[in-house]
Amino acid sequence: MVYITSIYILVSALLHKNIFHSVLYMWGVIQTILISVILIVVAQYSFQYIKDTLTPRKTRDLVGFNRQKFEEIINELQEAKRTPVIDMESELLEFAHEQLHDNNL
Repeated sequence: MVYITSIYILVSALLHKNIFHSVLYMWGVIQTILISVILIVVAQYSFQYIKDTLTPRKTRDLVGFNRQKFEEIINELQEAKRTPVIDMESELLEFAHEQLHDNNL
């Protein structure tokens, strides 16, 4: 019974001084802040989950890729050494003679 009367006295004092309304207002502000933070966190984690599960991961093999390119360049250089060097001037002269010969017929 003592607790009920002390609570009644406390509530009546709070209502009398409008402190009770201030506390209710502050509780509403705190509640709004908490709900906003929870919604932001849920949205962030949802976006992260969707991004991780629905998009394929792009992995690049930098060492293997560079090694493959290097081997291709080496192979091209070795092929260039094996093939005979064509003299461009003699090839052009031969082409010009063919064209002149074809025009004379």
